[in-house]
Amino acid sequence: MPRGLTSRHGGADTPVFGVVANACAGRPQPGSVLHNAPPSSAQHSPRLPAAQHSLRLPAAQHSPRLPAGQHSLRPTSGQHSPRLPAAQHSLRPTAAQHRITPCSAEHSLPATAWALLALILLPAVSPAAIWPEQWWEYKRTSLNMITPDDAMVWKEFGLKEAERATYDDGKVKFTASAWRLSDSTAAMAVFQWQHPAGWRKSKLTDLALENGQNAYFTFGNYVILLEGHIPDEEKRQILFVQLPRLERAPLPILSSYLPSEGLAANSERYVIGPVSLEKFEPRVPPSIAAFHMGAEAQIGRYTTPDGTATMAIFSYPTPAIAKKQVIEFQKLNGVMAKRTGPMVALLIGAANPDAAERLLAKVNYQASISWDETSKSSGPNMGDVILTAFKFAGFLILLTLGLGALIAGVKFFGRRYLGWEREDEAMLTLHIDDHRR
Repeated sequence: MPRGLTSRHGGADTPVFGVVANACAGRPQPGSVLHNAPPSSAQHSPRLPAAQHSLRLPAAQHSPRLPAGQHSLRPTSGQHSPRLPAAQHSLRPTAAQHRITPCSAEHSLPATAWALLALILLPAVSPAAIWPEQWWEYKRTSLNMITPDDAMVWKEFGLKEAERATYDDGKVKFTASAWRLSDSTAAMAVFQWQHPAGWRKSKLTDLALENGQNAYFTFGNYVILLEGHIPDEEKRQILFVQLPRLERAPLPILSSYLPSEGLAANSERYVIGPVSLEKFEPRVPPSIAAFHMGAEAQIGRYTTPDGTATMAIFSYPTPAIAKKQVIEFQKLNGVMAKRTGPMVALLIGAANPDAAERLLAKVNYQASISWDETSKSSGPNMGDVILTAFKFAGFLILLTLGLGALIAGVKFFGRRYLGWEREDEAMLTLHIDDHRR
């Protein structure tokens, strides 16, 4: 059976049209005439139960009358059939019923309708996988769903699906895992949370790590882990264009405000809701963070001469909201808070207030405006058209005056200094009146 008509479920090919293909199995096909098809001597008709005397239909179900030769199901002479019991006298249809058409076009959908229905139901019976069956020369040999721990945190990050596949081309065998999140911000949050310790930064994507033949990176709203082999750039691009439901929004810049000096490795955590805040920094109440106002936070742990401290930078939609919330943050014990623009920076658990103040002073908001939409022109502006016309008219007037002044100046200079003689400027006349006389 062609692959286009099958779906994989549990590792087996399941025909999509199996029900349709067998819907009329063992029954007469549409349009088949049973009236002039007498059985041969070797073909005995099955006995019917006593209660089934005939194939009479209700009087309301009439069908078109057939030609004279097609009135009954009686065998012709020479084709005798065994006698039926008294209760089973005849298979002769009534006068109003001359044709039996099971699975007729009146009671079944056309083939095109079944095909369209199967295409609609195909995603339901065969969910799309993240990892394709064939990735360049690598063939997928296994595919498993991933069930992560901390389900509530994953739910807040918007986990849609997670898969682990094994690929093999006969020479190289490796494992590929992928997590599809709601957006690129959630993917960055998962990348920081599941950051493998000891891996070095990589240039595979904007957020990427490598460790030998292993790679951990994000691409849009996907977090991908490759173990055992890293395909080259061309093969990775082939994969990226096949990823289902890909979303590539710009990453938030909040993490760039964390001071790099003293920041502990692998300590960054991005927070987008109360569940992740309780997971990564339970000392800050979600009610004060006010996530219902659109807050997000970047957390990092710092090492100071007096111990460790945690910095949390909360970002709000407007500076007014940040100004209101910083007052609530300052009421918390052991917390120093500072507002800068629409952000509130907290330092939690700092033993030395002076060192905490110096660390908070490094967080300063810098506004940046980016415009990624092209303006749509609705046609010429009438004001600009009129202004341009006046400018052009003024230019012509000035040009005419300038040429006139130039010609007059040349004549004046020639007559006075070069001795040009004045020529009589005669006027041509038509003398019309002379001809009338």
